[in-house]
Amino acid sequence: AGTYTSLSATRLHESDPGPSGYLWTSTPLVGDGVAEIDTSGSFKPAAAGLYEIKAVATDDPEVWGSALILVTPAVSAISGIPEGLRNTRHMAMAQLSDGRIANIGGEDDKGTAKKETWLYESDSGKFSVGPALAAPRTRSKAVGLADGRVLMIGGTGTRIGPDGKDHPGYLPSAEFLDFQKNERIPLPISEGLQGRLPYWHAGGSLTVLKDGRVLIAGGGKNAEAREGPSTLFNPGTKVFALVDGPEIGMDHRAVRLEDGRVFIFGGMEPGELRPSAKIWVFDPQTGRVVLKGTMRQARAGHTATLLPDGKILMAGGISKGIGKGILASGELYDPVTGMSGLTGKLKRAHTGH
Repeated sequence: AGTYTSLSATRLHESDPGPSGYLWTSTPLVGDGVAEIDTSGSFKPAAAGLYEIKAVATDDPEVWGSALILVTPAVSAISGIPEGLRNTRHMAMAQLSDGRIANIGGEDDKGTAKKETWLYESDSGKFSVGPALAAPRTRSKAVGLADGRVLMIGGTGTRIGPDGKDHPGYLPSAEFLDFQKNERIPLPISEGLQGRLPYWHAGGSLTVLKDGRVLIAGGGKNAEAREGPSTLFNPGTKVFALVDGPEIGMDHRAVRLEDGRVFIFGGMEPGELRPSAKIWVFDPQTGRVVLKGTMRQARAGHTATLLPDGKILMAGGISKGIGKGILASGELYDPVTGMSGLTGKLKRAHTGH
């Protein structure tokens, strides 16, 4: 942000009037920043954000073109990364209520799951050791709660079987981590669903609701299936409860709206090795997940971001299968109208971001 970028417009199939023949405007779509753009197309954003740049021919207002420009803040490399955190992949990350970032589990370059946790403080730029997990986990999910704790669920790793021996595989269990007290809070496992997920969980999503409960949407329910039911977890009672509704595939994305509803986009089509274009919605008032509509493009492994105007921006992902058909396209979904439309493209195709 703050650097000048020279933009240009060219009228196709007609005589082009040059830079001075266009009226340039800049509109922020994401973020609160503003940007200057002069008559020659010199663009200077004052802050990071997503901007729509529009060029309108001065001699014919019906002739115009537009583009989306994403401005990111300057990022400097993090120094002082602990040895135990280096070369770690597939870790879970969660932001605490005080802004610190928890880095949890993951696996080393040989695929061995880890049980270590680390806490990063952006103000000091330093890492500190957190509470160890009960069992090594990788590819799990974590979310920060309002009381400062972190809920961690599922993933793969090693669990103790009925024979008392370690068994690798999916982990149908959850853990609380308290980074304030640097301790792990075990969830009681008894009859019913206390402390234990009702299915193996991989590739789903965690969304904190306005009342503090956590919606655990979809994800692989066993080693073969790439879809699963949704579950509600109450941090106060430590009880899981199955949610009424269809099974949802892994690698979808979930977004909570201001009214408390959670919209769930895409993921792998249940029972098939291809992405879905379906949109589901969870309403806390009814406690059910229902099909809401479809996206313009089937997606899995994409991003979904709630914009200030209430619309949701999806970008990237895959469209044809695991690791295939990586997308550069984006689309905007309007929860009010239920309509979705394609928008600008990423500079490069991305998935898993």
